[in-house]
Amino acid sequence: GNKDRADSFYIESMRISKATDSKGMYMIDHFNKSFVSTAKGNYKESNDLIKKYYALRLDAKKEKTTEATDPYGLIAIAYLLEQQKNYKGAHEVAVVTRRLFKEQNLFPEPPDEKPLLAVEEKVIEVLKPDTLIDIELMSMDKSVSELLEKYLK
Repeated sequence: GNKDRADSFYIESMRISKATDSKGMYMIDHFNKSFVSTAKGNYKESNDLIKKYYALRLDAKKEKTTEATDPYGLIAIAYLLEQQKNYKGAHEVAVVTRRLFKEQNLFPEPPDEKPLLAVEEKVIEVLKPDTLIDIELMSMDKSVSELLEKYLK
C-alpha cells in the first residue's frame, strides 16, 4: 500500500498511545512501524524501532529480567535483514523465530506472519540448499537475546 500514509498513521498512533499511556499499543506501534521503515529503506530507523520494541517489552514484564524471549520482534529483524540482502542472517533469524513459536506454542496471526513467509521464500530462492541446512543446524540453540545482540546495532 501507500508507505507514506502508513508511516503517518503509525507516527500518529504512537503519539496517541504514548499520550494516553497505552503501553501495549505503544509497544506494538514500534513493531508495526519498523516494517514501514524497512519497506521505505530507512534501515536505521527500523533498527531503532525494533530495539525500542524489545526495551518496551522487557519493561512490561512482571518479573524483571534482561533476557528477551519474544519471537514476534524477530519477524521484523528477519525482514530487515532480507531487505538489506543479508540472506544468511535473515534465514538464521527466521529459523529461530519458527523454532521459538513452536517451543512457546505460539501461532502468529496471518498479517504478522506474512513478512516471515516472504523472507523464507526469498532465502530459499537465493541461498544454496547446503547453506540453508548449515544455518539451520547452527541456529538450533540460538536465543532472542543473542540475535538482538548480533543483528541490531
